[in-house]
Amino acid sequence: MKKIFNILILLISFVLVLVLLEFLGFEFSKLPEMLNKIGFIPIIILLLVTFLEVIIKAYRFNITLKKPLKITKVIWPYFRATYLSYFVPVRLLGEGVKAPIFKKHCNISYTQSLASISIERLTDMLLITLIALYAVSYINPLISGLLLFSFIIFILLMRSEIPIKIFEKLPENKVFDFIFDYSKTLNLLFNSPLKMIEVSILTLFAWGLAFGRMWLILIL
Repeated sequence: MKKIFNILILLISFVLVLVLLEFLGFEFSKLPEMLNKIGFIPIIILLLVTFLEVIIKAYRFNITLKKPLKITKVIWPYFRATYLSYFVPVRLLGEGVKAPIFKKHCNISYTQSLASISIERLTDMLLITLIALYAVSYINPLISGLLLFSFIIFILLMRSEIPIKIFEKLPENKVFDFIFDYSKTLNLLFNSPLKMIEVSILTLFAWGLAFGRMWLILIL
């Protein structure tokens, strides 16, 4: 039953891709000519870069968990979750699709999955903030200073027990449970310098591969 479900998901996804390409006016008759023009090796390189990027993100996701699992148990569910999330129109909802998959295949709670997923997005945002900080410093030092100040305050706040103590007093429901679990996970991460450095390095590698993939697509 599980294999049939997986095959069905792949078939539906394949059909959705074909429908989307048809809607965008893609000429399927020219596909063999395009593939021949691009070449076999560039396509393989593009697939390998994409594959490596997802593996790095899966490893980063595993690190952010309270109790990391064997990476081999996380990679395939992460691939599936990432793949399916692309077919959800809204990016935020697409991230939410991942939680049931991790629950089913890795026995990770919904709140823990969503907390770790949001932390992934947070590390991406922090990287963007640092890049923006560097860029803005040449334009307006005052704005750059305010961004840096906000960045430091946020890290110091999440390293403290203040958010956890506040969220502990909230009534029990799924939303507040997620907020509490998120704050605890983030607190553990920010209070583990080596883990934070590892997550940051993996984020840089993932971004580098993503830009590399875009560059390959543009030059092919």
